[in-house]
Amino acid sequence: MTSGPEPLITAEGISIRLNGREVLEGVDLEIHRGEIITLIGPNGAGKTTLIRVLLGLLKPDRGRLTRQPGIKIGYMPQRLATPDNLPLTVRRFLTLSAAAKREVIAPLADELAVTHLLESPMQVLSGGEHQRVLLARALLRDPDLLVLDEPVQGVDVTGQSELYSLISRLSNERNCGVLMISHDLHLVMAATHRVMCINRHVCCSGHPEAVSRHPAYLELFGAQAGAPLAVYTHHHDHTHDIHGDVVTPGEEPHHDDFMLRAAAAGIGVALVAGPLGVFVVWRRMAYFGDTLAHSALLGVALGFLLGINLNLAVVAVAVTIALLLLALQGNRQLASDTLLGILAHSALSLGLVVMAFQEGVRVDLMGYLFGDILAVTAVDLLWVWGGGTTALLLLMLIWRPLLAMTVHEELAG
Repeated sequence: MTSGPEPLITAEGISIRLNGREVLEGVDLEIHRGEIITLIGPNGAGKTTLIRVLLGLLKPDRGRLTRQPGIKIGYMPQRLATPDNLPLTVRRFLTLSAAAKREVIAPLADELAVTHLLESPMQVLSGGEHQRVLLARALLRDPDLLVLDEPVQGVDVTGQSELYSLISRLSNERNCGVLMISHDLHLVMAATHRVMCINRHVCCSGHPEAVSRHPAYLELFGAQAGAPLAVYTHHHDHTHDIHGDVVTPGEEPHHDDFMLRAAAAGIGVALVAGPLGVFVVWRRMAYFGDTLAHSALLGVALGFLLGINLNLAVVAVAVTIALLLLALQGNRQLASDTLLGILAHSALSLGLVVMAFQEGVRVDLMGYLFGDILAVTAVDLLWVWGGGTTALLLLMLIWRPLLAMTVHEELAG
């Protein structure tokens, strides 16, 4: 770590687990005023999670985080998706910050060359203009530390060069530290003092090598474009398998048989879906499947909240919804489709609310709602085949009366 004046932020042994997965493991980081540090690493390596820990948005499970008293941090997010029907100009966007005052916005907009964009809608900005506006908002508080999450995302090479030059100049003029994430594993900002490669832990770190003298780059982009960029050469003393786990020397990398598990799960679901599905179709209850699928999200949310097995939570909620539907149908005050609509959207809404109030829980909602057969685990296979076999045995026992009810309920009685 860098020696000298008191660091702005010191992180020691930061480790954090999210959704049962080790995302960061023993990460150390120290950043000082005027220092530029670039974090690189593959997707899912934990770079954004580390940033969220440093910002105080996530609490680490282990490790210590020390911030300089009274430190002001300016944060530039990875992306900002503005709805097309939201009337939001650049000026209005900048004034959303508590630190935004007219006498501050004007000179800052001039410094970042966005004055001519102040009355433009956010939705019409180009990639480079959008990033400059986000950077302007991060600077409104006159921060001691700038945290930039992939600041050149969606910007062409020329724009990246200009943006990197601007960031370097701002760091020097304002004497602020800069911590940025780069989506490129090898091409980083030449003014970077230190590059840290992260893949759950710190794999390697060091100084980037200047790229401006590289013949291939000069031929492609020209001498002026190459100056703010640099190539970083990795020096790892280990390798990672497909899951991101460290492979020890002499150990064969783990080869995942996820396709076999996906095939087994698909066959199991198909075997159960056929016999059960015919009754859903015959009884015109296709909406019933949607209701149970939506209620599954509530089961997932309650599983996280109560710390119980997610599969058990989903089954419990689905059974509860089915029994509730049966009880409500007995009153015959509302049509079945109406009841299914009420239950489906109520369960889905409750699941989203419960999930939103849980700190540190991030889930792929689309994955839980629609499934991801390539993400099936061995435990999931036990549920598919065990639960499916149980369901088929029960269906065999009640097949005849269920078929009679399907033909005509009163005659079946």
